[in-house]
Amino acid sequence: MIEVKHISKVYTTNKGKRVQALDDVSFSVEKGEIFGIIGSSGAGKSTILRCLNMLEKPDEGEVWVAGNALTNMSERQLQNERRHIGMIFQHFNLLASRTIFENVALPLELSQTPKAAIKNRVLELLELVGLSEKATDYPNALSGGQKQRVAIARALATNPSLLLCDEATSALDPATTKSILKLLQTINAQLQITIVLITHEIHVVKSICDRVAIVKDGKIVELGNREQIFGSPKDAHTAEFVASAVRAELPIEYQSKLKEQRISNTDQLLIRVQTRNNADYTFTALREQFDVDLEVIEAQIESIGTLKLGSFIVKISGSRADEAHHFASKNYTQTELIGYVVGSN
Repeated sequence: MIEVKHISKVYTTNKGKRVQALDDVSFSVEKGEIFGIIGSSGAGKSTILRCLNMLEKPDEGEVWVAGNALTNMSERQLQNERRHIGMIFQHFNLLASRTIFENVALPLELSQTPKAAIKNRVLELLELVGLSEKATDYPNALSGGQKQRVAIARALATNPSLLLCDEATSALDPATTKSILKLLQTINAQLQITIVLITHEIHVVKSICDRVAIVKDGKIVELGNREQIFGSPKDAHTAEFVASAVRAELPIEYQSKLKEQRISNTDQLLIRVQTRNNADYTFTALREQFDVDLEVIEAQIESIGTLKLGSFIVKISGSRADEAHHFASKNYTQTELIGYVVGSN
């Protein structure tokens, strides 16, 4: 569906400074998949997305969509090609002076679709996104989630084969984000539309993406399916994102008693351990090898495909507690020293 081949992009600031936004980026997206591009602010992910419909033209490299080389097209040819590429944005970009029906109808009006066909298509799409009863309302009467549903319906108006999502859930609360992601999954499954989304939120790619590219400093530092990315991240930057996706937090009753340094030999160690699939083995190994008492005081476990990803806060006591922590930090994916609490806790 999409082939991105060695694209690079350099911007020049108002002060004449050259900024390398993209540096030799290559990847492919299969037809019908949901492909996520994640990175911190300024990593280059938005530039990648805008290159996929030539809103930004790369300085070097090629972009192919559905067998067509977009980088070789004239502006007129690109305008025609963009009819097959829908796009939704973080801030919805709805026209306040038009009703919901009229907002969704706009791309069809611009392509001079007959009125009867417009009506049928718009009503079909409003039903798909769950807003049939809002057709005559205006955007200012809608919630953020409803506005994004309208934007999605509008992006689908011309039957695109590709949907680009530019931080589509960043302005939404967690519950609304979940409902929008579920809607995107439904659209992908029912309409067989390929979806490429960019985000800085790891839970978004964790929820719906088939494959994920991690972007840093204009480069893709890691690319794989969800289980590969979350189960065995190879890049340190990826590991940081993964750790933030499933993270057990220290219970409040421990927070006021936490110390950064060991004061007494009886002080107990608190660590945060991230596990893949087999937490029982992890903790059994620590107990048996170092003869320590180990108590899990907080846990968060999530399933990602066939992978079970866990984050545990563990209290360790015993004369070899520090050795157990050192062993865990060397042998397990992510281990973080939180601090110490007095032995009576």
